[in-house]
Amino acid sequence: MKYKWLYVPKEYQKDFKIRVFCNYKMCRTNVHAYCKANNEPIPIAECPFTAKHTFKVYYHVPKTRNDRITRTLKTRDLKEAIMEAIQIKEELEKTNYMSASEQTQELDNYPQDLQGCMDRYLLYLEGDPSVAPGYNRRKRSKLHITDVNSTFKEFRKCLDSNNHDSSTLPISNIDRFMVGNYHDHLEGKGAANRTYNKKMGYLSTFLDYLIKDEEYEIDNPFQRVRHKPVRPHDVPNITLEEFDALINISQNKEAGKQVLSTGEIKWLHKPWLANSYKLSLMTGRRGPEVASLTWDQIQVDAAGMPESIRCEDLKVNHRHNSDQDKKHVYVPVTDELLGLLCEMGYEKFHKSSEHILAPEETMQRGTIARHMSRAFSHYFSKLEIPDRTLTFYSLRKTYITNLAIYSNPEIASNVIGHSSKGVTEAHYVRAQKVSKSVRGYSVFSDERKSHRTEQLNEVRDTSGEQQSKSRQR
Repeated sequence: MKYKWLYVPKEYQKDFKIRVFCNYKMCRTNVHAYCKANNEPIPIAECPFTAKHTFKVYYHVPKTRNDRITRTLKTRDLKEAIMEAIQIKEELEKTNYMSASEQTQELDNYPQDLQGCMDRYLLYLEGDPSVAPGYNRRKRSKLHITDVNSTFKEFRKCLDSNNHDSSTLPISNIDRFMVGNYHDHLEGKGAANRTYNKKMGYLSTFLDYLIKDEEYEIDNPFQRVRHKPVRPHDVPNITLEEFDALINISQNKEAGKQVLSTGEIKWLHKPWLANSYKLSLMTGRRGPEVASLTWDQIQVDAAGMPESIRCEDLKVNHRHNSDQDKKHVYVPVTDELLGLLCEMGYEKFHKSSEHILAPEETMQRGTIARHMSRAFSHYFSKLEIPDRTLTFYSLRKTYITNLAIYSNPEIASNVIGHSSKGVTEAHYVRAQKVSKSVRGYSVFSDERKSHRTEQLNEVRDTSGEQQSKSRQR
């Protein structure tokens, strides 16, 4: 039987301390808009484990640091849950928050087992006020939390395979030999150096949190792990010929067939891929930023002509993790970019909040960005160009490099957002000047000019031959 998913509005979470808790063994944590038991977060309405969802209330015990009393509610009706939560709070206040076994309450102090500590740390990453005080609350992205949780599951599975019961293992028992087991596991599966460092770093940061923030008297054996060398990627620029070839092949459905090492077949072709690469090259923005662009972000000048696109610098804002004082950059709308925007429907949608790229796509914007990158690598490899390995980042690098050559490094720095942070008005004024100064900029201006010259010469030569033949006649 498929149960309806549970949901608690934010105001009820705050006023009545009600959360939706998932009892599924791979989750065992509070859930909100997304299900975390999957490899990738999915909308909670699509969660296959809704029968495991329950309402749960959390009450902080006054005059304690982190003690709390929790109660799992029997009802699946939100109104009944609110009434029950009010009654529970009244009973707790009468008993001065004293725990009693006959009340089926549980007093949560600091968890002492590995599983419980990991669950608590994930709540901290989510910015849960029951775990993270306001001054130390820094909510991480869903993608980061999913990645950390995936590493936790992998580490626990590794412990289980080495005769350690991770479900009951005390957190104080984590030692260097268990770290060694996980090291061997990562080595055995051929994890890349960057992946190895990331996973070991997640686990080390987790134990550091327990030691420094929660004051656990435990050791952190992950600190002794030596990070493996990671060479910085020297990503080359993409040439005009390569870019044109990429656009052509990305529109080929059959070329989008990808066979994984497991034998599984994935189809990477999407009708919007070609435009995604054009938009990325002509704006110089990162994948998630391109996928998130909307038509109403386009700024116009006094004559009503598109002048720039106000784009959030997601990388910087995620690092600062603040909803206030977000950094934006203003991407100049060049003649080349304006032509693309018109092809994509500027005249029809320019005042709407629709996404510029793939507005009909049901995938989340972050998933679209990852698909753009994955498909880029796949399609470029299909071109079979000797000694050339490009990534999606090559588009951004090409934009910045060629813009710096076309104008100067200072203008390029302002356009791309590498300059010092300022208020929005200051950025916009500067963006107006920059936009006008690079109006005629085209990413492949020199190459296209050279090609145009060759084409004109061919036309002249052909025309000359025809005129010569006519005279002979």
